[in-house]
This record gives sequence, structure tokens and C-alpha cells, in this order.
Amino acid sequence: MPDKPSPADIQLKGIVDASTRYSGAYAEINTRITQRQNVITIFLTAITALVASAVVSLNSVHHLGLWRVIYGVPLLIIVFTALLRMHERQIVILRAYIAELEAFCEAAQIPNYHYNSVYISPAMEARRRHDLICFLLCLCAVVGALWICLLGWTRSQLSDLEVGIGGFWMAIGMIAALHILSTHRMRRDLLHSFGKRRS
Repeated sequence: MPDKPSPADIQLKGIVDASTRYSGAYAEINTRITQRQNVITIFLTAITALVASAVVSLNSVHHLGLWRVIYGVPLLIIVFTALLRMHERQIVILRAYIAELEAFCEAAQIPNYHYNSVYISPAMEARRRHDLICFLLCLCAVVGALWICLLGWTRSQLSDLEVGIGGFWMAIGMIAALHILSTHRMRRDLLHSFGKRRS
């Protein structure tokens, strides 16, 4: 036999009204945006550290192959792309949830930011440019890593196999970076699907 809900649970259902849920969803969006920007900062810091370490290693008399730390660049790009897309997806889902709550205010003629093209179109364009900047950061990282690898391959007299593996690994990083450009399509498709469900 299922337990009866406690008075505290019944009271909680009355407390969590639409405005509280609206504020909570917006707070979560702000948290996700902050975390997304932190991911970019950490990525730039890690890339700078790897490049600096590889350059110092190449310029030393006995570098002992430590320039190979630059092979970590594609791995950083893969993690960076995955985290970026995860936060973007969560932000879109939360915005769709907020749009559902805003539908209750349409009687008061409060503008709906999330489905009004006057507001959402410029915002989507700005976020698309943000995606492009993130992609260019990854592209610069791959180009810099390839340049360091070419210097390392030349000085270390490596075999064709190791050079091929290194080039293949850098290509994987570039392919992962290209997924950042598809974030805009993912964002648009999610908003469209939620909009159709809402209508």
C-alpha cells in the first residue's frame, strides 16, 4: 500500500509556483552560461600551457622528445567540443521550458523573448558568431600544434609511421572542432521541435 504524502510534501506543491520555477530555470541558465565561459577559459589556458611547454622543449639542447606533449591538443579539443555542446543543449532546453512558463503571461501581453523573431533572431546570430569564434580558437590550436609537430618531426628524425600517426591525430582534433559549427543547427532544431510541441 503506497504511503500517504506527508503534510510537508503537500505544502511544497503549493510553494513551488510558476514564478519560483521560472526564477530557478533562469538561475540554471545563468549557471550554464558561466560554466560554458569557464570551459573556454580553461581550454585557452591548457592550450597555451601545452604550446609553451612544447616550444621550450624544442628550443632546449636536449629536448628528449618532450615536444610530444603537443599531441594533447586534439584531446583537449575533443573534450572542449563535447562540454560546449552539452552546455548549449542544456541552455536551449531550459529556454524552451521558460518559454512554456511565459505562455501563461501572454494574456498580460508580456513579450515572449524565446519565440519572438524580433528578439530571438539577433540572439541566435550572436550565438552563431560565438560558435565561429570557438571554432577559430580550435583551428589556431591545431595549426600551431602542426607547426610544432613539423619542427619536432624534422629535428627528431622520426619514422614515417610516427609522423603519420601524429598527422592523423591532429586531423581527428580538426574534425572534432568542426562539430562546434553544427551547434547552431542543433540549437535551431531543438527550438523548432519545442515550438511545434508548444503550438
